[in-house]
Amino acid sequence: MGERHGGGGRFGRVFHAAACWLLAFVCAVSAWVPGGAFGDEAASDEAPSAAASSEAVRTVRVAFPQQFRVMWTDESGVRSGYTYEYLERIAQYTGWNYEFVAVEGSGAAAFEKSRELLAAGEVDLVAGIMSSEQSRSSLALTRESYATLGIVLLASAERTDNPLVSASADRPLRVAAVEKSTLLGELESFCARMGIAYELVNCADVDDSKAAVLDGRADAVLATDMAAADGLRTVGHVSSHPLYFAAAQGDQVLADKLDAALERIDSADPMFRSRLHDEYFTQASGAFVLSDDDRSFIAAADPVRVGVLSNQPPYQYEENGELKGIAVDLLEVVAAKTGLNFTYVPAASEDELDGLSEQGAIDLVACFDYNYAAARERGLSLTQPYVTASYVLVANEGASNGDIAGKRLAISSSSRYDGMFIGDAVRFPSVAECLQAVVGGEADYTYVDEYVMQYFLNMPEYRGVRVAPQTHEPRRVSFGVVRTGDGRLLGIMDQAIGSLTEVELQAVINGDVLREQPFEIVDFVRAHPFEAFATVAVVLLIVLLLILVILYQRARANAKTALDLKKRLRLYALCDDYFFEYDKRTGSLVISLPSKEGQHGVAEPITVNLGSDSFALDEEQKTSFLDLLRSRERRVEEVRLPDADGIDHWLRVTVEPVDDAGRAAYAVGTLKVIDEERSEKDELMAKAERDSLTGLLNSETTRRRIAQQVDALGEGERGALIMVDIDRFKEVNDTFGHLEGDHALVDVARILRESFRVGDVVGRLGGDEFMVYLNNVKDSAVVKEKCEAVRRAVERRASSDSERRITISTGSALSKPGESFDDLYRRADEALYAAKRDGRNRCSF
Repeated sequence: MGERHGGGGRFGRVFHAAACWLLAFVCAVSAWVPGGAFGDEAASDEAPSAAASSEAVRTVRVAFPQQFRVMWTDESGVRSGYTYEYLERIAQYTGWNYEFVAVEGSGAAAFEKSRELLAAGEVDLVAGIMSSEQSRSSLALTRESYATLGIVLLASAERTDNPLVSASADRPLRVAAVEKSTLLGELESFCARMGIAYELVNCADVDDSKAAVLDGRADAVLATDMAAADGLRTVGHVSSHPLYFAAAQGDQVLADKLDAALERIDSADPMFRSRLHDEYFTQASGAFVLSDDDRSFIAAADPVRVGVLSNQPPYQYEENGELKGIAVDLLEVVAAKTGLNFTYVPAASEDELDGLSEQGAIDLVACFDYNYAAARERGLSLTQPYVTASYVLVANEGASNGDIAGKRLAISSSSRYDGMFIGDAVRFPSVAECLQAVVGGEADYTYVDEYVMQYFLNMPEYRGVRVAPQTHEPRRVSFGVVRTGDGRLLGIMDQAIGSLTEVELQAVINGDVLREQPFEIVDFVRAHPFEAFATVAVVLLIVLLLILVILYQRARANAKTALDLKKRLRLYALCDDYFFEYDKRTGSLVISLPSKEGQHGVAEPITVNLGSDSFALDEEQKTSFLDLLRSRERRVEEVRLPDADGIDHWLRVTVEPVDDAGRAAYAVGTLKVIDEERSEKDELMAKAERDSLTGLLNSETTRRRIAQQVDALGEGERGALIMVDIDRFKEVNDTFGHLEGDHALVDVARILRESFRVGDVVGRLGGDEFMVYLNNVKDSAVVKEKCEAVRRAVERRASSDSERRITISTGSALSKPGESFDDLYRRADEALYAAKRDGRNRCSF
């Protein structure tokens, strides 16, 4: 593309002269043609009259409803929006000032209020009016529209299907719309034309209708393409309407001036409306949803083979055997979004890349200029562009005066441009070599895009070139998909690229264009020989001085270290704890034992080799202890380790890491024997977990341990919970006294403890209630048999007085993986209640 502009200077001058002549002719004709666009302002060939030139600038009152991206005032009072900018552009041609009159409300109500203000003479101008018989008869509409309003159906961006396709008579399309909306007639016509069965979901306002889609009350919302659509995507275009400016019926002068300005804008800048629309309404939402068909294609697809040229930085190139560049990094982003896998096939030239495509060795071309004709010639389908970059002219001193006529143009041999050149065109294998030719004087200038230039400007050898921006059409780069008749890969790639926001795209581009280039000392010396020599001399002198200083400091440090060691050992002797130092780099552990001479002695350091056989630790203990010593954080833990005689002791180990310049170097700390303290702690813990009367686990401990075992159940494993209750225990207390009742509780606890395994959980919940949990139960028959055995054992409890014999009822339930303790408890308790209800002294499962 850049080469085409190499010969554009001559044609540009001819075109400019012709355009100036044509403009002068149009202005002369418009001055006398009756009824022309500007005829009422140029009544004769004479200069404007004094009255006309002194006419006061008109202030036009404009109705200003708040509509995001259309007419909007932010919190700081700054106005913006599509319509607002269009009005300001019109004012450049009319000379008007504006007074914006705020209109309350939103949507159709705001526009209806605007029309009322216009009819009442409180405003002069209303924007966004659709042409209808009523509006044409009551308002002065402009002949030219200034925007096109699309009526669309929006669905949730998270939805993978199109609800319009899946709608049927049995399940009509649910369309959310504001009640009595003026758009309902168009929806009815659209659905009738497309054969779509639908039903309305009436909503209070626009926000409620969008919320209805997001929360599932509706399948789609009837809206306009100018409204905010966060979380939604377009699934159907219902219709479109031109939008007009409207003045009051009697103010035709205002409408005519508006028409004249609109015509002038379209004539002078035909792309103004398109650019403004893209700025405010064409924004990547970042939403990306694959259809079920796309997901199936991705799941079954082989890795996509991508042809990558190895010599086109920053878009695609090979460095140290690895393919890099904007295209490669962008494909990694696409892979993360879609689940596609990409594998890269390097190629040294465009011809080699074409050969790979023809042989079916690649599925995708990483970097292709957005040109349909060239793509069709090479059998490719193009995605939407992922890069748009302006061209720049790069020149050396030979073209420093800006005149490129007769100069040598460096052009890449891969370029397919075959038009005219000014001067001689010299071809080089790559863009990089074109730039090198300009720097080396083999050519005078070349054209590259701004990203290529920025990449090379980071290198020292290119910093002396001259760069001038070009005004012609920018370069657009896309992916080329090898045509196979199946467009799904193209569709997925296109959708993924379209979902990327400007921030995401620019992050990829910046990462490759603004790469830090390595500093080459040779380049510095070549450019600054005197400074380089002086720098080397100064550095050598500083190194020599540093060596002398280091030797002196080391001697002083050694003496200070010896003194510090002596003080530290004397300090250790004053304490009963064992101090240690662990060298993480060598694995050496030094323990300072308390002095045998008391406070007047010096601690005795001993070195321990954790890997020796004399240090009696098994592998698990050794691994755990080393992990503690190597910790990068301060830790205090109680561990059980054997001494040299193999006797286990409880130790409280305090570890404090010491880093050297951010790297783990040492660990220091203390070892304190806490056998007595630990014994007392364990005894207190055991008492705290036991029921004081029966010696069984208390209620809290029982519930906690059972819950832990239930949570730990694996697939296929079963347990059983048994609830035990003494029948009519209150009568025992009332008849024989609480002492006899306590004896009964102790006897039942003893029977339960003797009837179950050591690993089973047996506890007293309180009063006459007990709970047992059996782990690793095969089936319900085992549980029922165990419950019957316990019941009979209690029934046979020895007593001198048969009237004081007691019975129990049990309720049991099998546990299963994923079930909570509360659910298991509820089922067992229901079974116990059934046993009580059925007469007591029985077991219920």
